[in-house]
Amino acid sequence: MTAASNSHSNSRTDRNLRSPSSPEQGGVESSHRNSTATTSATTNHHHHANTSTATTTHGKLLQFLHLMTTMLRLLLWPVRKFMTHLFDYLPSNDPSLDGLSPTVTAKAAQQFVQLVSSLTTTEQQQQQFWQTLGFTALQQQATQEGKLLLVYLHAPLHRQANHVLQQFASQTHMFNSQQQQLVLALGVSVHTALGTHLQHSLQATALPALFVLQPSTTVSRPMLLLVRVQGPALVQYCQSPPTMAPLLQILQSAVQRHQTVLAEQLARQWQRQEEMALRQQQDEEYQAALLADQERERLAQQAKREQEEQLQREQMALQEQETRLQQAKAQLRPEPDSTTPSAMVRFVLPSGQKINRRFHADDTIGTVRSFLMVYFHENEIPIQNVRLSTNFPKQHYDDDAVSLQEGGLVPQAVLMVQDLDA
Repeated sequence: MTAASNSHSNSRTDRNLRSPSSPEQGGVESSHRNSTATTSATTNHHHHANTSTATTTHGKLLQFLHLMTTMLRLLLWPVRKFMTHLFDYLPSNDPSLDGLSPTVTAKAAQQFVQLVSSLTTTEQQQQQFWQTLGFTALQQQATQEGKLLLVYLHAPLHRQANHVLQQFASQTHMFNSQQQQLVLALGVSVHTALGTHLQHSLQATALPALFVLQPSTTVSRPMLLLVRVQGPALVQYCQSPPTMAPLLQILQSAVQRHQTVLAEQLARQWQRQEEMALRQQQDEEYQAALLADQERERLAQQAKREQEEQLQREQMALQEQETRLQQAKAQLRPEPDSTTPSAMVRFVLPSGQKINRRFHADDTIGTVRSFLMVYFHENEIPIQNVRLSTNFPKQHYDDDAVSLQEGGLVPQAVLMVQDLDA
């Protein structure tokens, strides 16, 4: 009983502690909330403090790096000045040579020509041999004019660079005038953007380097590599004029091969032109024959059409003549007897033939014409249009409606028949 009573008492005590209506419980919860808020505020304060510390540290690090960069520039400035005076050219010494635009590449080529002029005595000749345009412009010119493109890559940092260039440039006069006309020479320093680009594109593995390129008709490979001499080999060739002989022979052989290629291309071009001229001549002959056939066909069609029209006109004329003949026969009356007023008419034909025919006095000139028409048809006399007249008195009878009585042809008359178509 005692244990059960204690258990029941403890249970009530627990319920009272958990009940929200208990004043003590409300005080405990309020105290707990205040404690939590205080802890959260403390945490936020520490977070903002850490963020501010990190920002300050980052800014100090940037200031330190900037200070170190400035100090390095100051320390390396004397070295840079010394290197600039020691060597002819450094990549950053002339920023205007950076880039591959036509103006920049032409300036790089012009700088090389000035260097060659300072190293050789035949200045005018070298300026004529070495070009002052960029690689792209010279490549297009070489392709259009069918010339070789010689590329010389100068390495200013090489200890024998100027000597090699001087020896090579002074011996270019060994090319004869005809060979020089087939070569476009471009020199450039590898410390320019153009020189660096050519060094990589031509795959120069050693410097200085010399290349001879030939234009190609292939789109994927616009230039073919004929000669590549680079590094120690080029230095060895350019030690002195005697050692230059093999190199010049190599270059002259390349030019001669190019001349052979040009001759073959010219022969093929002439052959193509002759074939084109022959095809054009054949086309012209074919066109002329075709036009002649068409003209003959047109003339034949025209003649056929004219013949058909002529036949049609003749048929119409025959039909019209037949109609007129039938009308003329219908208009004629038999000759009157002696008791009927009449007119004895004698016709004198153009041939001199005389015809006598008796007409009624009231017959007209048209009736007389109808008689002549029927007579000419029956006797196959080729007279179509006639004119009637008398000599005494001189009178023409052109009105077909006039009667013989009215015309004074009664009782007798002589009519002259004139062929108007004769």
